[in-house]
Amino acid sequence: MTKAVLFDVDGTLLDTYEYIIRAYEHVTTEEGAPISRATAVLLASQGKTLRENYEMLFPEKDALRLMQAHRDFQEKNLQLVMIFPNVKETLQTLKDKGIKLATVTNRMRKSSIATMQHVKIVSMFDALLSQDDVTRAKPDPEHVSAALRAVDVEAKDAWFVGDTPVDIQAGKAAGVGTIGISYGPHADLVAYEPDHIVYTIEDILPIVLHGHSLL
Repeated sequence: MTKAVLFDVDGTLLDTYEYIIRAYEHVTTEEGAPISRATAVLLASQGKTLRENYEMLFPEKDALRLMQAHRDFQEKNLQLVMIFPNVKETLQTLKDKGIKLATVTNRMRKSSIATMQHVKIVSMFDALLSQDDVTRAKPDPEHVSAALRAVDVEAKDAWFVGDTPVDIQAGKAAGVGTIGISYGPHADLVAYEPDHIVYTIEDILPIVLHGHSLL
């Protein structure tokens, strides 16, 4: 019986690609080493932490300073954040069934909450787990396990919904059911063997409520 559903945020609940991509473009341009849009898209979609990405881009520079510049840009550009279709309705359906909801994101807490407040869904969640709430973020299972403790639900009674390989890896390692969600091609998720793959957020409902796959 499903008692909790955990969600990644970026690319799962929220369309934050422009919000994230433009921040990378802004910071790297300011540092005199602008990256291509294709590189920015890759950085935004691979699921690594902000620190990991800036340490890779500028190993000789202060990653914390670059991260702050990134966040400063985002704080001024929340209009770039969009919510995917039917997210609110799907979350409300789960809440109406008494299911606990939590987020598990590799973004920092302040930034993550700001984007969720912007689209008015933050109050729908029972727990919000960000990168700075754990010692080891996704793909480490600690991140998912911390969310389970926060909502007081065992792994066998929970699902994790995410759009990147690190989401599937973290969920499987933590022992929860995994659902890969993609609003486009998801061949990269297939290799990580999630329990289910869906194309829209509402497609998770028959799976988590009744155990039925749409595929």
